[in-house]
Order: sequence, then C-alpha cells, then structure tokens
Amino acid sequence: IPKTAIVLLEFFIKRESKVSLLRDPLSHFCQEEVVLHAQECLLKLNKQVINFQDVRDMVENLVALHNMCIKKNPDVAKTLGLTVRKLTIIVGEVAGNLEKLAEVPVTDWMAIGDAIVSKLEQMNLPKQPPYTTFIPKMRDFKSLKMLGAGGFGAVYLANYKPANFVATIKLVAMDRFSKHKQAAMDKVVASVVRNPFLVKYYSCFCVKEAYVTIMEYIAGLDLMRVVTMEGYLEIDAVQVIMAQLILAVEHMHLRGFLHRDIKVSKASLANLKSVQYGGGSHRKNGVASIPKPTVPTVRRSKLLLCDSPEEAEITRVVT
Repeated sequence: IPKTAIVLLEFFIKRESKVSLLRDPLSHFCQEEVVLHAQECLLKLNKQVINFQDVRDMVENLVALHNMCIKKNPDVAKTLGLTVRKLTIIVGEVAGNLEKLAEVPVTDWMAIGDAIVSKLEQMNLPKQPPYTTFIPKMRDFKSLKMLGAGGFGAVYLANYKPANFVATIKLVAMDRFSKHKQAAMDKVVASVVRNPFLVKYYSCFCVKEAYVTIMEYIAGLDLMRVVTMEGYLEIDAVQVIMAQLILAVEHMHLRGFLHRDIKVSKASLANLKSVQYGGGSHRKNGVASIPKPTVPTVRRSKLLLCDSPEEAEITRVVT
C-alpha cells in the first residue's frame, strides 16, 4: 500500500471536513458523506484490511449520490462531482494494485473520475437560482410569544407574514458553538429526516448574531404534562402513543441518527381529545382532563428531535 495514498487521504479528509455556513443542507450532507467514505477507506488502509471491492463499492455509492444530486440540484452535483473525482484519483493507485493482486481486470480510475465531472457538463442543465433566494428574512416574521428558553437559546412562536404561516423559531447565539459543524447539525437533520411523527424542519440558516431554525409548531401538550395531570394513561392510549414514537425513533435510526435525550417532555401530543361519555367532556384550566374510565384518542404524537445539537449524534452508515 503506497504511503503517498495514506498521506493524500489524510490531507483530503482534513480539507474537506471544514464546514462552511454558506452551504445549503443538501450540499452539507453530500460533503459529509464524501468525508465519511474517505475516513472508512483510510481506516481500512491503516489496518491493511482493504480490498479492491471496497474501493469499487465506495465509488459506486458516491456516483449514485452524484446522480441523485443532478436531479435535485445541478450546482450541488457540480461541486460534489469535483470532490468525488479528487477522491477517486487518490484511491485509484491503491485500487489498481489491489486489482492486479486479485487478478481481476484493472479499472481506469482516472477515466471514471473524469466521467463523473463531464457527465454534468454534457447534460447542459438549466441554471437554478441560488439557494439563498429561498431563505426567509427575519423581518418577515412577527413574534407572537416566547415558548421557552434554556442554556442554548430561546424558542419563539412566530407568524411568517408573507404566507400567514405560524411556526416555531429557535435562536441560538453564535458564541454557543466552538465549531460551525455543531451548528450545522440542524441542517443535516433537515436534509435527511422526514416523518409524520417527527417535528418538521422548514429552514436552517444564520444571521449576524445567531443560528436560526424554523420548525413546525405543535398545538398540543407534551407527554410529561399529560401524565403529570392524569397520573396514568389507559393501555389503549399508551399503545397508540408508543407505536407512533417508536416509528419516529426507527425512522431516525434507519437514517443514521441517534437521539441521545429521549424523554416524555419531548413528546408532544397533537389533537389530544377525550372520549365523551354522557354528552360531556372534562376540562381543567383549559386543558382536557381525562377521567379514569375514559380512553384518550390520540390522532398524532410527535417527537422533538433535540433542543441542542449536542443531544443528537450522527453516525452515518456507509452502505
């Protein structure tokens, strides 16, 4: 195994790991995927357990990612293609030697790298407007009230005036993070996670003094409050709630995310209704109070991903 390849891979990983806040979510996700593939390749090189099929699988995965980007955003695909070409050239010499040892046809890795870049140029796709045109302006939001505050920042309920749309805004001060990569965690989540039982992310960006995340507003109660008020829930209600929350966690796991702070206060019950008996429902302080004999009908429960990026851990699995 040439030492030059190891040195070049280390340099490539160090350079491409730098995070720019100007990236859109798809671009950030693609860059992270390339770095993770390169890190896995370097690990196998250092342990001397790599074979030619590992390199072929890596390049095949990245080419598939590039093809997906061509359909979604040609500008991101162009940047990704150049990065994948660099990585392909770096590992090409190692892969060629491994193919010779295995007595299989040797691949022209340089030609593959060039083909990835030239494919987009030959398609002559129309230029898309920059992603910055889709970022909402803070002046377009009208703050309605503060929903909460903590060590990482504050959360507000706001109205997006151009669309008369109510959403939740999370503001985190710039000085709360030592690295941009921590602040970009919301971008990664937003670009990958999409499930009816997870709180939706609409937009992630930064302003002069804070990182901003626009999220779905859940007009309901958190599970902690419901359990505290009622003491317990009936089996039927618990089954519905747990089924939905398990599907939410499973969705995250299948996409390489680990939620490190799951608790009842982060599960919101939207549209919680109590079944009426005798023509009446019980309410206390404006909140539905579920009598012991009744069973609450839960239309949908949602899991809040995390209050801070440190509560979520990304373990993207290379497949």
